Amino acid sequence: MKDSRQNTLAEIFVTGSAKIAGLECRPFSLGTLTAARLLGLARVVGECDGPCKEWRMERQMAALLFIQSQPIVDVQELVRFAKDEDTDALDERLLAFELEIPLNALSDLSAQIEGDSDAVAAAQFDLESKPGERTEAEPPNS
Repeated sequence: MKDSRQNTLAEIFVTGSAKIAGLECRPFSLGTLTAARLLGLARVVGECDGPCKEWRMERQMAALLFIQSQPIVDVQELVRFAKDEDTDALDERLLAFELEIPLNALSDLSAQIEGDSDAVAAAQFDLESKPGERTEAEPPNS
């Protein structure tokens, strides 16, 4: 049986249950992180390079929602535009997506990311003593 840390991480990264603006979102994955870094979504995933690193926060969040919700071939195409530095095609493709997304979807996505990161942080520090491990109250062996 899995411990509580494993259960929490599995629920976040394997099952994923976010539905934002009517779009079913995939769990945050290594591929999500890679795509976000290649695009340059620095305000979302931290310091990174890419053609989108100077975009405003809401545009970067929309790009993240695109990564999380659109078919993988469409996400690959968006990343290819970024890698080829085809900013016109990148802007055009993302704008077509953004025109279908209500503004409140970004706050829903932000809340989902925050909730997931809080759960991950809690799961990372859900430590249990190893069998035979001494407690703080026990003096060390001399």
